[in-house]
Amino acid sequence: MPELEGHKKEMFADSYLFKSEIGMYSTVLPEFERVLRQADTKLHGERIFHSLEPRQVMIFEDLVEIGYFVVRDRAPTFEEIRRAYLKLAKCHAVSMKILNENPDFLKEYTLGLFGLCAMMEDPIMASGMAPFIELLGKVPEFNKYKPYFEKIKGNYLQRVRDIMEEHRENPRPDGYYVLSHFHEQ
Repeated sequence: MPELEGHKKEMFADSYLFKSEIGMYSTVLPEFERVLRQADTKLHGERIFHSLEPRQVMIFEDLVEIGYFVVRDRAPTFEEIRRAYLKLAKCHAVSMKILNENPDFLKEYTLGLFGLCAMMEDPIMASGMAPFIELLGKVPEFNKYKPYFEKIKGNYLQRVRDIMEEHRENPRPDGYYVLSHFHEQ
């Protein structure tokens, strides 16, 4: 949970997100790790400590020591992007396997960001399409994409929510559902 007062702390203060995070790192990811270990794959760094009270906090091992790094002041290389997507694909594959074999295991992790009223009403989300479309018009190589985004600007947020919440609100028998766990720095 963000320590500093401000937009992020306000938006997530009364949400289920931090409790879900602790469950992800203490229950879900260790099970994913167990499955992936059979394929000689390490998924994540270890969680060292977590608490909900008196403060919401999680402490992890130093990921730099196990080969991770933050890309700063440059675009990621093709190889860095490939490795990130490979980890993501493995995580999604394991979640699909677990969902098919034991759907109850992930039942308490069905709520996502787009189920939060605060996210749907957030000014960045609710009014972010107009500046994005404007940016597309200012960059010559992106200008060709502008008509596609202009076409969806009126209902994109609801469409994103419908897609992200489909598994919970309107599951399709032929749908492919995976656990998506996302962080933004």
